[in-house]
Amino acid sequence: MVLGVCLMERQSSDIVERGWLYVLIKELVSDNSINTLMTYSRTICGDVRHEGRKIANGSIRYHRIISNTPCIPGRWPGVANADMLAQSIYATMDMAVNALTPNGTITTNVGRGPAFHGQNELKEWQALNADRVNGLEEVPNSAFRVWYGTWIDLHNNDVFVHGRPENHHFKTFRRVGSGVTMNDYTLPDNIGHVEINNVFKSPGCYPIDHSTDPDEGQKWLQERGYNYRLERDSEDFAKFKAVLIEFDHAPGTYIQLPLSQQNNFDDFWDITPKVAETLHKGKGCRHAMGRIEKYANHDIWLYYWMMKVFANPGEQIIIPFAADGELTLAALMNGSTPTTIEMNESRHNINRDVILEWNRSNYS
Repeated sequence: MVLGVCLMERQSSDIVERGWLYVLIKELVSDNSINTLMTYSRTICGDVRHEGRKIANGSIRYHRIISNTPCIPGRWPGVANADMLAQSIYATMDMAVNALTPNGTITTNVGRGPAFHGQNELKEWQALNADRVNGLEEVPNSAFRVWYGTWIDLHNNDVFVHGRPENHHFKTFRRVGSGVTMNDYTLPDNIGHVEINNVFKSPGCYPIDHSTDPDEGQKWLQERGYNYRLERDSEDFAKFKAVLIEFDHAPGTYIQLPLSQQNNFDDFWDITPKVAETLHKGKGCRHAMGRIEKYANHDIWLYYWMMKVFANPGEQIIIPFAADGELTLAALMNGSTPTTIEMNESRHNINRDVILEWNRSNYS
């Protein structure tokens, strides 16, 4: 009886967007009532600047926020300029202050460098909120860089990696005085590991558009006397299909993760072909079409590692920029409950379908 009254009084678009269970909870739990934990997965199609503030002002509480935040103005629809980028970062951090549990954390990329405004905006946000009750502080020794493998020299196992500092530098924040730390996570033995020697780093990345000029990785091969145009069947070099994690407090020490999850679907990931197929629908979804074949769906191991280190099974996780569903799937595989925000409708549908197929495969 109560359910019927609640649903009839709501707009149908609200029910479609948020789900009938959310509508029911919102009706039965007022903003002035005791804080309530989110207990089911949901997807929100909208801009984090608006949807994030709704979550921040609501009564539902979450354990974690894990965000791969867009950080270059003009590259993403929701951050067309520096001002919109600042608003997105403010909204994300406001969710952390207002929507996390007392022992909750937020893990987000914060970047540095002239092309990136997010680091400055994050510092400005922290300065403006330094005296706020339940303010945030960095979790000790939690900051890390992500380096994407490019080439490996087959003669000495030297590797060339790249990682834009404005995209691939992550930090984790907790409430002041909470004492929350990271989890210890040991990688399984069967995921594959390539022995490497020296690591050569580039702060750039592959060009989106094909170019006749050699990129930084190809120049690295040229300097070693190798013809980079012979990319297949070379006795001198090969693709280095791995991601290296380097913590700020331990430079030169790396955690190696596989770059392509497709190789591990059968022998590690306990997911059904239908879930995998749903995830692969996100290849190049209305963004960076030139990168589709080379880059799509390569980060699942990175995000799975992040979930293991910065979250726990059974926890509720906000994913503010859900993109192509890899973070969402990683949260589900970790036994966590994701709430996703994604303004691109096609990508929103991918995240929704990943959750639906996961639930159908595991609970039907």
